[in-house]
Amino acid sequence: MELEALTVAMDPLIQDYLNQKDSLMEHFDYNPYQDNIFKDRLADLQKQTYQRSELVRVLKQQYRKWGNHPSVLSNIERLADSNSVVVIGGQQAGLLTGPLYTIHKMISIIVCARQQERNLQVPVIPVFWIAGEDHDFAEINHIYRNQEHQLDKYAVKQFIAKKTPISDIALERSQIKVWLADIFKGFQETGYTHELYHKLIGLLDRADTFVDYFASITDWLLGKYGLVMVDSGDKSLREIEVDYFSTMIRKRPELANKVFKQWRNLTAKGYSIPLDLQPTDGHLFYLHKNERTLLESTEADTWVGKDLSCQFNTSELLRLVKSNPDRFSNNVITRPLMQELLFPTLAFLAGPGEIAYWSVLQPAFHILDLKVPPILPRLSFTLLDRYTAKQLEQLDYEAVDVINHGVEHDKVRYLTEQLQPPLTTLIEQIKSSVSVIHQPLREIASSLGGDLEQMAEKNQDLINEQIHFMARAIEKRIKDQHKHQLNKYDHIQKMLAPYHNWQERYWNVIFFINENGFEWLDTLIETDFIFSNKLHYLVKF
Repeated sequence: MELEALTVAMDPLIQDYLNQKDSLMEHFDYNPYQDNIFKDRLADLQKQTYQRSELVRVLKQQYRKWGNHPSVLSNIERLADSNSVVVIGGQQAGLLTGPLYTIHKMISIIVCARQQERNLQVPVIPVFWIAGEDHDFAEINHIYRNQEHQLDKYAVKQFIAKKTPISDIALERSQIKVWLADIFKGFQETGYTHELYHKLIGLLDRADTFVDYFASITDWLLGKYGLVMVDSGDKSLREIEVDYFSTMIRKRPELANKVFKQWRNLTAKGYSIPLDLQPTDGHLFYLHKNERTLLESTEADTWVGKDLSCQFNTSELLRLVKSNPDRFSNNVITRPLMQELLFPTLAFLAGPGEIAYWSVLQPAFHILDLKVPPILPRLSFTLLDRYTAKQLEQLDYEAVDVINHGVEHDKVRYLTEQLQPPLTTLIEQIKSSVSVIHQPLREIASSLGGDLEQMAEKNQDLINEQIHFMARAIEKRIKDQHKHQLNKYDHIQKMLAPYHNWQERYWNVIFFINENGFEWLDTLIETDFIFSNKLHYLVKF
């Protein structure tokens, strides 16, 4: 396996963050690229207190369902050490671990934690925050299958009508087994296929929820590296979050207003922040009749569900937090705050979208007397198999050019070049010539009455339709004659830039494990990457 650092196109906000642009960095409390910044962060963390023993108890309880790696159990225990800190990041509980970027984030967390433990000489624990409190089942119920010429979205046939937290959704094992068997039918049989399939079936038989299945697979793949997972939707975790929720409720007006102003400030600077914010936002969810509803405050002391399903005053909400904390959960704004209050966070490993919304959070952190932790952009990888590498060589492409620009334009140009003059130009010339020849007929029809004029116009349209029909037939024949070459373009696009996006957003890790085994994951984790401008790597098998 070979690694090659690539320069890839990035969103302007991410590029400015990597370039440490002052007008953006002022919205964060630490510049992770400055010398000794993690020593400074460690000193700041030592001034904070955490519910360490309670957190260790909850993490142990959760982990019993997922695995028994000694390195994970040891890391959970190490959290009780008052000197210990964490490197953390998170994602939803996607099927078979979801898109590749989830694995990329886990690799980044493990690598960064190892490096910082070596540098700081204190326990630094890699932690992955599973967003089990999220309720968008459609985002996690599928992977993309490798079809002949494209990737095909393939979801499990389990219907969830309500906005139920993912942590509370029970698996329908029979449906998932059918789904998994269909996935593997599309795989090429390799020396890894049998073990992989039966391991996934075995883990499924032990799992009760989608979070359990996600965590069990993750622990099987990465548990030996001590990756600690936390299910944010677990009810036992809520018991140690009561005071934190209460603080967020009491300070909602100031928090919502200042975050809203920060968002408008960054938008005025030209940045696109994918958030829809208002000063009335409650930034908390409430579980009403087993369905999550986002809270907002329309008046000074009135909280309502966004769907108007429930209503409370502040005192009622505070009492509910104490008596039924499991009914509350965070949204995209308060989740980072809760994470910070629970874990002594040395660094947060973020994807591109996360860095954008973390840029608005500084006022919220300050209101709670906290600092925004150092935000490190995670690593990303494009996996290049030998067959695709051969296709690239035959068409004289560099992988980075495909990642940045795709090959669709070149495919169309190649097809156009197979007919001279180009078919589009030829069709327009024919239509123009026919229109000139047809004009006298239309004029005669027009002079004899409106009905004949309409018939002549329709006749002209029918002739044009037949010309286009013939053009499509010619184009199909050309495509058939050059199918082998066109398939090369389709394959390269599908593998390296599916749907004109990064590979990591669509492909799943199980496909690459089936093709290439497990060692490449170990190689990536054992590599000391530098978290700087070069964050995207080409992995050549």
